[in-house]
Formats: sequence, C-alpha cells, structure tokens
Amino acid sequence: PPIMLLWFFLYFIMAYFLLAAFMAAIGSAVTELRDAQALLGPATIILLIPLFLWMPISEAPNGWLAVITSYIPLLTPFVMILRVAGSTEPIALGEIIATLVVGYLFAIVMVWAASRVFRVGVLMQGKAPSPMEIIRWIRYR
Repeated sequence: PPIMLLWFFLYFIMAYFLLAAFMAAIGSAVTELRDAQALLGPATIILLIPLFLWMPISEAPNGWLAVITSYIPLLTPFVMILRVAGSTEPIALGEIIATLVVGYLFAIVMVWAASRVFRVGVLMQGKAPSPMEIIRWIRYR
C-alpha cells in the first residue's frame, strides 16, 4: 500500500541522518583507519541488535519486545520497518507518530553532537581519543 512507502521513506531518512551523524563524528575524531575501527566496534554491535531481534519482532510485532525496541532511538527506524511491513495486525498510528517524533528529535541531537565532535576533532592530532574524551568534546564550549 502507498502508506507503507511513506513509512519506509520517513524511517529511511531518519536512519540515514542517524547513521551519517554517527559516522561523521567517528570519522572526524580519528586520523587513522585503525583508530576508527576501534570506535566502530560498539557502533556495529548496536546496529546489529535489530538483526538479532528480527525473528522475535516479526513473530510478535505488537509484543513487549517490539514495542520497547521501537523507542530506542538508534534502533527505531529498523525495528519499526520490521513491525510495519511484517505485521498482519495494524500498528497503532499514534505509536508510529510517536516513534517518528522520538527518532527525528534524536537525529537532530546526533547531528548537533557530531558537529561538536567535528569542531574539536578536526583540529586534534596525535593519539586516538577514547569514547569518554569524545563525550567531553561534545560538552566543550
């Protein structure tokens, strides 16, 4: 149905901005590929969670696991596409709108945080930053 294409497009744009901001922050924080790989490990694990949960979510798209993971911002676009596309029973429109609002607000925060990391990280040279140091960069004024 055409509404499915609309949901797919909206969640795709959300996922694009979330991942682009995440990768831009990591890319601007490091100078060597080896350092980037160390920071990408936790990011990859987070992005693999929807893949591991594919079967439980597709079997019970309105179950507690699917609903809870729908509101975790980095997982929202992937889980909601699974729920909306694979569900025989309809997902509540209010829930779809709520996850879109939460996801896009988090995407805006991620772009802002990536810009802060970019501002400091591009000027830094030398040793690779730790995740805690990157968080300090975000809070740096």
